[in-house]
Amino acid sequence: MRSILKNTLFIFFLFTSLIACRDDEEATYTYDGFLYQNCSKKPVANIELNFYEIRGTGFGPDDEIYLGTTITDESGYYSFSTESCSRIYVRGASGQLLFARHCKGRNVAPAMEKTANPSLQYPIKILTNSSYTDLDTVYINSPYFTYDTSLIGPFVNNQIILTDSILTFQSSYPRYTVGETIEMGGIVVFYWGLGMNHFRQVAQMKPPYSSPFYLANLSYTICGIGDTAVVDLRAL
Repeated sequence: MRSILKNTLFIFFLFTSLIACRDDEEATYTYDGFLYQNCSKKPVANIELNFYEIRGTGFGPDDEIYLGTTITDESGYYSFSTESCSRIYVRGASGQLLFARHCKGRNVAPAMEKTANPSLQYPIKILTNSSYTDLDTVYINSPYFTYDTSLIGPFVNNQIILTDSILTFQSSYPRYTVGETIEMGGIVVFYWGLGMNHFRQVAQMKPPYSSPFYLANLSYTICGIGDTAVVDLRAL
C-alpha cells in the first residue's frame, strides 16, 4: 500500500513539474511603449529597436544576448514579444543604448513613454516682508541646468511664479521616461540674487553652498513641473 502511495505521489509531482516546464516554455512577455522626439509627443516613427537580454556573468561585463528587432510605427509605438523575462537593453541601429526594460516574477513593467529632448519647469515662490517695485529684479541661474531667467517686481509675500523659462536636456535619443520624477539630493539646482551686482557676488561663491541664495534638494519631473524653488528675500 505504501509503495502504491509513493508511486502515485511521484507520478503526480512529475506530471505537475512537466506542466510547469511546459508553461515556462510557452510563456511570452511583451515589452511595449511609445517613443517621442520631445515633450509635445511628436512621435519617433520607423526607428529600429534591437532587444538584448542582460545576463550577469559574475566576472567582468554582463553578457548581452540578442533577442530580436522591431520597428516603431507612425505613432512612435513599439511592441516586442519574447520568452525572456529578464533585464532588457534596447539599442538603436548604431548600437547606442536607448533605454532598459525590466521583467521580474513574470511581470513586465507597464508600457512606458520615452522622450528625447525632455523639458521641465520649476515654480518659484517669493517670500518677503519688504516692499519692492518694478525697478527690482531677481536674477536666477543654475550650475546644473542651462537656465537663465529674471523676475521683475513688485514682489508679494507667498507669490508663486511659473516662469516661461523651460529647462531642456539636449538628447538625440528617447531615453527619458515621461512623468518620471528625479531626486536631486544635495545638488544645488539654482542660485539667485537681487539686482545684477548681488547676483554676480552670489555666482562667485565657493562650496559649501550654505548660503540661502543657493537652492538645493529640488526634484524635477520629466515633461512636467518640479518642486517649488523658494526665493527668500528676507535673507537680504
